[in-house]
Amino acid sequence: MNTGTHKTILNRAYNARYSPSEHIIFVRDSSIWAVPFDLATMELNGNAKLMIENVQSQGQLGSAAYAFSKKGTLFYLKGSDTYQESKALRLSWVRRNGEIEPITLPNKGRISGIRLSPTGDQISYTEWSSTSNSDVWIWDIDKEIASRRTFSGKAVGGAWAKAGETLIYNERLIGKTGLWEVDSNGAGKPYLLAETTGFSHPQEIVPGTEKLLVYSNELNKSGAYVLSLKEANNLEKKMLKLDLAPAGGLSTYSQPTISPDGNWIAYSSAESGVTQLYIRPYPKIETGKWQISFGNALSPIWSPTSQEIFFWSGSSQYSTPYQLGPNNENGRPNFIDLGIPKKMFSVAGLQNGLT
Repeated sequence: MNTGTHKTILNRAYNARYSPSEHIIFVRDSSIWAVPFDLATMELNGNAKLMIENVQSQGQLGSAAYAFSKKGTLFYLKGSDTYQESKALRLSWVRRNGEIEPITLPNKGRISGIRLSPTGDQISYTEWSSTSNSDVWIWDIDKEIASRRTFSGKAVGGAWAKAGETLIYNERLIGKTGLWEVDSNGAGKPYLLAETTGFSHPQEIVPGTEKLLVYSNELNKSGAYVLSLKEANNLEKKMLKLDLAPAGGLSTYSQPTISPDGNWIAYSSAESGVTQLYIRPYPKIETGKWQISFGNALSPIWSPTSQEIFFWSGSSQYSTPYQLGPNNENGRPNFIDLGIPKKMFSVAGLQNGLT
C-alpha cells in the first residue's frame, strides 16, 4: 500500500477477498472460486478450484452477492450475472462495408466462441443458457439448422479438426477440466484428449499438422501452447509452450492464430503497456518479431483468400495488408512486410471481448 506497486495474480476474476482459510476467494462466470494464497510471499501456491456455481453477480461492475465470517462460513445469494442476462449477443454475417445480415438461431442465450468450418458451410459456437451453463452447437448455413454437439452444460469452444470431421472443446467440471474431441456430425461419443488443472481454450489446428494451438490459464503455466494430438493422454509430454510475450503480456483475449500457410503466428499482447498486435515466424518464433502499431488491437484474423490481417480496435474493424519476403533454405519466407492499418467499418456493439 505504501509504494502503490501492483501485479496481476489472476485473470478473468473479480470481487476478490482474502479468506481466513488462507485462500483468495473470487468470482468468475457467476461462480465462486478459491485459490491458495501465501501472505508471506504474496504469491499463489496452488490452482484455482470452482466452489459454488450460479451466484448473483454483475460482471460489468465487478459486484457479487457473497460474504464469509471470520470462522470461514460462506453465505451467498443464488442467481446469475444480471449484466450478461441483459446482453443477448447474437450471430451475424458482416460485409467489408459494415453491412450486417443477422442469422436467426433457435438459441435464446448468449453466443460466443464462433468458428467457421474448413469447408465454409457450418459454424460452431457456444450457447450460454445461463452465465454458468454452456454447450457447443453447430449451425448448418445452407440448411439453416442448429444442432447441439455437447450435453454436459459445461462445454466451451469448438475448434474444427480433421478437415471439419471433429470439434475440440473444453469441458469444465468441479475439480477437473479437460480438452475433448467429438464428431461434428453428432455420431460417436466424446473422446478425452487431455486433462488439465486450469482452463484451456482450443484455438485452432495448426495448418498441415496434427497439432492444436491452445491458450491455457493454468497457474504458473498461462500462455500459448501447441498440443500434439498424436501422443498418449499425457499433458506434460504433449504440450509445447510458445514464449510469445513476457509474463503477463498474454491473456484470454490474445487470440493467437496461425497463418493459412502455417508460417506465421499473430496474437495481441499488452507487453508494451498498450494492447497491440504482433507477428512472429512459426514454428521458430524466436527468429523474428513484427508489430502492428495500433492501440487497443484485439482478435487478429488471417484472411484465407488475400494477404490481409483483420483485427478489432474498440468498435471498429481494421485491415492490414502484408507482403512476404523471399524463401529461405527451409522453403519459408524470411520476413513479413506489414502495411498501414486501414479502417473498414465501425459498428457499435458488433464485437466485444466476450465473443
